[in-house]
Amino acid sequence: MKIATSSIASISALLLLFVVINTAGAQQLSPWDLPDERLFVESKWKYTYTLHLESNTIIHKADNNYDYYLYFRYDNTYQQYLNGKFSRGAWQLDARTLHYSFQNADRFTIAQLSKNKLVLEFKQPNSRGTYQYHFVRVSSSEAPFVKPSNELPEVIVEAEQNVKKSKAEKKKGFWSWFR
Repeated sequence: MKIATSSIASISALLLLFVVINTAGAQQLSPWDLPDERLFVESKWKYTYTLHLESNTIIHKADNNYDYYLYFRYDNTYQQYLNGKFSRGAWQLDARTLHYSFQNADRFTIAQLSKNKLVLEFKQPNSRGTYQYHFVRVSSSEAPFVKPSNELPEVIVEAEQNVKKSKAEKKKGFWSWFR
C-alpha cells in the first residue's frame, strides 16, 4: 500500500510541476500582454528621453535643439521628423516587436504602450546594454506632419472599458434557455 501511495504522490508532484511550467510559459505568450495595434494606427509621438536600462541613467534628453516625432499611419507606413528633416518608411507590429528603421536600428521591443505613452526598447547586438526610448503622444496640431488634402478628417473613437450590461442583455446568453 505504501508503494502505491508514494507513486501516486510522485505522479501528483510531476503533474503539478507540469501545470506550473505550462502556466508560466502561457503567461509569456498571453495575448493580454501583446500591445494593442489600434493604439499605433494614426498615432503621433514625440520623443522625450533615452534611458540606459541597466544603470537606470538618462543618457539623452530632448531639448530645444532636438525635435523627433513619429507618425504611424493606417497603411503601415510611418513618417518621422528629426530636426527639420522628414523621412518615411514601413512599419510592422509582430507580437511585441516593432519593425521600423531609425538610424542603425530596425527592430524595437515594445516595453510599454498606453494611450499617452510609448516606450521602445533596443538591445545592442554587442550586448553593451539595453536602451529605452520614451515617447509621449501628441495631437495633430502639435506634430509637424502635414495632412494631405485628400484625406478624411481625424476621428478618435474610444469604447468604455467597464460597461455594465442590463438584465435583459445578461439573459441573452447560453444559459438563458434554462431559466
